[in-house]
Amino acid sequence: MSILQELVYSNDYDIICLCETWLNDSVLNNELLPGYSIHRRDRQAQIGGGVLVAVRTNIESRRREDLEKENIELIAVEIHKSCSKPLLLYTFYRPPQSPPNVLNQLNSSLQDSPESSCIVLLGDFNLPTISWSEDQSAPLNARGLADDDIFCNFVDDNFLQQSIKGPTHIAGNKLDLLLCTNQRLSKMLLQSLLKNIISRQIITL
Repeated sequence: MSILQELVYSNDYDIICLCETWLNDSVLNNELLPGYSIHRRDRQAQIGGGVLVAVRTNIESRRREDLEKENIELIAVEIHKSCSKPLLLYTFYRPPQSPPNVLNQLNSSLQDSPESSCIVLLGDFNLPTISWSEDQSAPLNARGLADDDIFCNFVDDNFLQQSIKGPTHIAGNKLDLLLCTNQRLSKMLLQSLLKNIISRQIITL
């Protein structure tokens, strides 16, 4: 059993989101996490990168390729559970030194989403220079950088709140983010996440 399988099955997760999967066509979906529907977007032109969402098979899910944009590492999955409105789950990887258009494309994807959906966006944004409000829910462009300004406007325009407290990288930066349009849902997701903390080094192997 792989480290990933051991982690997932021992914690009985319903949904798993991964960045930097480094997967390619040589790895089949049924090899990854039996018992889960696998939605993935591998990097095509070069090694590295890639994003994946795995959803337990007893939960209805479907990939929304119509909401994904070309040339950015983003996957969108719509999740349905009884007695609740659809959840749009975006998993995003922004490589270091990405051009500003990557964040603009991400914003375009969220702007295309149905207004009735609850949006959850998580991933590795690689924006170490962003500052945060006292409760760490809102980004601040303290250094006046162009990418940071685009990101701050993006969060504000889409009514998102960030929920992860403290750094997510050994260097003390907050690179991995959990953003949501529903504060109550965001807190529930964060409680689930905090049940099992693993270092960033293991996640990115």
